[in-house]
Order: sequence, then C-alpha cells, then structure tokens
Amino acid sequence: MVRYSECKLGYKYALTQKGFEEGRVRAKFDTNNSNYKQYLHYVPTKWIQEGYVVEVKEN
Repeated sequence: MVRYSECKLGYKYALTQKGFEEGRVRAKFDTNNSNYKQYLHYVPTKWIQEGYVVEVKEN
C-alpha cells in the first residue's frame, strides 16, 4: 500500500536533483501530466524519505 503525505498550507513539493534524475518521479511533475497539480501537494511518503522531493514555500 502506498502512503501519501500532504504538504503544509502555503507550501508545495518540488523536485530535488535526485528526484529530477529519477525519470518516473520527474514525469509526475511534468506540466503535461494530467495529475501534475495533485503531485504539487500530495506525494508518496517514500519520495520524501528517499530525497526525491522537498517542501518549498509557494509564491
């Protein structure tokens, strides 16, 4: 079962260099992906633990 994490209010998830290099993760953050906006605020918890994404303040 995949567990998801939600970022704090006013924040979003962004790819790290490690996440960018992992094609399957990078593909989820491609603006052409129909679920792109979902992944800005909800990601698999493992992605955080593995260092593929970090929380950053939204502009």
